[in-house]
Amino acid sequence: MAFFHRLLDEHYSLQLTETLEPYLSSKYLELLGLAKYKSGNFNEDRHLDELIKVSPEFAILTAFRDIEHQFIKIIGLENSKLDYKLQKLHLETFFGDLEQKGFLKENSYQKYNELRALRNKIAHQSELDVANNDLLEKIKFSKQLISTLQKVKSQYKFMPDTNEILPIENKET
Repeated sequence: MAFFHRLLDEHYSLQLTETLEPYLSSKYLELLGLAKYKSGNFNEDRHLDELIKVSPEFAILTAFRDIEHQFIKIIGLENSKLDYKLQKLHLETFFGDLEQKGFLKENSYQKYNELRALRNKIAHQSELDVANNDLLEKIKFSKQLISTLQKVKSQYKFMPDTNEILPIENKET
């Protein structure tokens, strides 16, 4: 979407939402993230459920973006991109801690890597040979991971000197 925003703006002085409004209903503009939900009640789970009906591939891209946003909030880099090499170094430990504490099921880090690989395939390949059940399974995992990251955000802190996401120790007096 960002590409189309820039393309229309820089080369044609057009806004994507305004350009698409005559062709798409407000429901689809909301679904694509081009308009605010009129009800004001945005729900990520419901949004992904609706999105998967229209385009499972776009739902995967959106879910992965939402997961990245949760990581960005945890490590305190609002409006920044994650360095994937850096991220990979310490996410396995972070996922292990979440599994040990019962926030995530076993093998979540592996499922996250599978989701990332699928996201990359969708983003970079024109032909995609993935079973719909696999897409649905990945969306289900994504929703669980997003929910978990939202819940634990205040229980972890990012240590920039070691590039780790560590639990905040509760000190009881």
